[in-house]
Amino acid sequence: LEYIHGDLIDIGCGYSPYRQLLEEKVDQIDGYDHFKYNEYVTILGDIQNLSKTIERTYDSAICFEVLEHSPNPSKTLEEIYKVLKPKGHLALSVPLFNQVHEEPLDFFRYTKYGIIELLSVNGFDVISIKKKAGLLSFLGHQISIFLNSLFWPIPIINLLVLYILFILVVLPSYWIDKISDKNGRFAQGYVVIAQKE
Repeated sequence: LEYIHGDLIDIGCGYSPYRQLLEEKVDQIDGYDHFKYNEYVTILGDIQNLSKTIERTYDSAICFEVLEHSPNPSKTLEEIYKVLKPKGHLALSVPLFNQVHEEPLDFFRYTKYGIIELLSVNGFDVISIKKKAGLLSFLGHQISIFLNSLFWPIPIINLLVLYILFILVVLPSYWIDKISDKNGRFAQGYVVIAQKE
């Protein structure tokens, strides 16, 4: 969060889950998406044509779990570059291991080397890259989703099952991954901080 400042654009913001966390760090947040999920989506458009629908530039951009849904991720990063001020920062997260989701708009998964290359060829300097969870966390998450779906139609029980699965499956998987896969060979995905050159 230290690189997020000034005027921020949340690209592919959806329901704006990070807004409350970010409001104290920035001067203004614009939410950008293709659908008006809520009042925080202030600009509608296609992320591959970002610069054509935005008439200003930003100090910071976040784009969390969105790039895999772009049929042309290089074009999307080129567009993000255009709407950032010089030396502006991008916080980006991408999946490596993940189930297919939001079909049919689910196109890519990214290795650490792949996302670094994509950012570099589009004018970004990578400041940091960190792994997200690991293989056991991914498997634990899939098991939790499956088991939770069995109880989801039952009010109150579904929340109890969700809590139990979080305590018994998700958290232990995360901690085991953190200890056993320090080099990130089985990373579930990556969080990257990059700067416009």
